Amino acid sequence: MKNRIGQPVLHFARSAEQGCRGAFVHRGPLMNVSIGGLARLFRSVALVLLVSAVAAPSGAQISPKLDPLLSPYISLFTGQSPIVVTATDRASLDAVASLIQLLGGSLSRQLPIIDGQAATVPNSSLLALAGSDLVRHVALDRLIVSAMERTGNTVGATAVRQELGLDGSGVRIAVIDSGVAPGEDDLADPSLTGSQRIDGFVDFVGGLAAPYDDYGHGTHVAGIIAGNGFDSSGARSGLAPGSRLVILKALDGSGQGRISNVIAALGYAVAHCSELNIRIINLSEVAVVYE
Repeated sequence: MKNRIGQPVLHFARSAEQGCRGAFVHRGPLMNVSIGGLARLFRSVALVLLVSAVAAPSGAQISPKLDPLLSPYISLFTGQSPIVVTATDRASLDAVASLIQLLGGSLSRQLPIIDGQAATVPNSSLLALAGSDLVRHVALDRLIVSAMERTGNTVGATAVRQELGLDGSGVRIAVIDSGVAPGEDDLADPSLTGSQRIDGFVDFVGGLAAPYDDYGHGTHVAGIIAGNGFDSSGARSGLAPGSRLVILKALDGSGQGRISNVIAALGYAVAHCSELNIRIINLSEVAVVYE
């Protein structure tokens, strides 16, 4: 959108400077100033007006590509916001990353599954980023928290195991949560003493290689899914005690994470579903839907 205030003022300033360069005006002993200098002053003032008009947009100037939750931040000259930028297509991702850096932002991870890029950008750059033809959408990278409140309903898993003999054997389940504690008896592999039924661990929070759970929720969820009831003599076995797990850590030690963590974990599960025979993905997180 062209600025209707700044352009005429700049045009006037340029014309005044070109037409009056070298001329002088005298208004007594206290004023002896070049009109060309005065024109340059007008031009500086025009630039200030133009920057102000862009930096403090009206509601009509807010891009429809901008997450409504980011609207309160676009007029701020300070602070930064974590965001997820969706490019117009996969081929534009690198250009979007360069644009983010050009606008003073720092890059996090790419999210190829949605043609996206996670980043942190100055609030003053949000409008410029959303205004680019390379960008499809700019969303706040919102916090997510763990949740299991709705899993208490009876699902008939015990009856299925007893009557149909289905216990999850041969199926791998990706669990996107806070990780898993090593050495849990209920997740033990009966075919190999001292091992667990965990066939993969990827840490999207701290980047560590060995399985861990610094919050506990992920271990809790893993037990509900695949626990064999060892510590309770079978009384509290999980829904699919014969299944195996791929643990994708997206929540930190406080049980929180970013939506970009979950997107990255989903992308990993999809990319490796055939290789790891991932048949199910479990998400026990929650975030409010705004868009």
